[in-house]
Amino acid sequence: MIRTIILDDQPEQVSLLTEFLEKDPRFELKGLYTDPLQAIPLLSKEGIDLIISDVEMPGIGGFEFLRSIKQKPLVIFISAYPEYAIDSFEFDPLHFLTKPLHMEGILQALEKATARIDKREEQSNSYIFIKTGPTDYQKLLISDIVMIEATGNGNLKIHTTNMVVMTIKRLRDILDQLNDARFMRVQKSFIINLEYINKIKQDDILLTNNKLVPIGRGYRSALRKRLGLH
Repeated sequence: MIRTIILDDQPEQVSLLTEFLEKDPRFELKGLYTDPLQAIPLLSKEGIDLIISDVEMPGIGGFEFLRSIKQKPLVIFISAYPEYAIDSFEFDPLHFLTKPLHMEGILQALEKATARIDKREEQSNSYIFIKTGPTDYQKLLISDIVMIEATGNGNLKIHTTNMVVMTIKRLRDILDQLNDARFMRVQKSFIINLEYINKIKQDDILLTNNKLVPIGRGYRSALRKRLGLH
């Protein structure tokens, strides 16, 4: 089941979301909070898969709260102000719901959450072997690869969430080896895992490991299209 919490200070919105979640056997509602800070003990104690959060709340808002926690679950944002959708990209939200909430939008958001978690479970055990020496190979979980950097002379530097691995291979070939929609070439020397994007700053991508990756001019249009940016 998808363990979910709601952060919202408006009773009518909470009531509607609760009704949908309780009717869907794929979701387990673990908590309702009008103050996001009250959810911290639960987040620390239990693994939460999904946060449905209003952007603006008294005290601390949804964006500020997400920035304050280290382990970030999937998130669906709610707001009466569509302009917040652009700022929400920092958190890679599954969906951005505008108030007043409607059945169609809620169902779309919940389906996206289910699809993302199903795909994550399928991919969590996928791995590749990278040649690191004449007879040495390093096993890497594909989901842990953050970015791949060509450093010259056919050398690649593979950055994962917990190590950096060097190998000799062409970027094109490793992209074929990965064969995974999460990865995209964004510059002649860089491949990134789209799930690790923190924010896009003009012509650069800031990843969650604080690496800044330049966006090549010939890759900008395809990247924007893939991310749904207009």
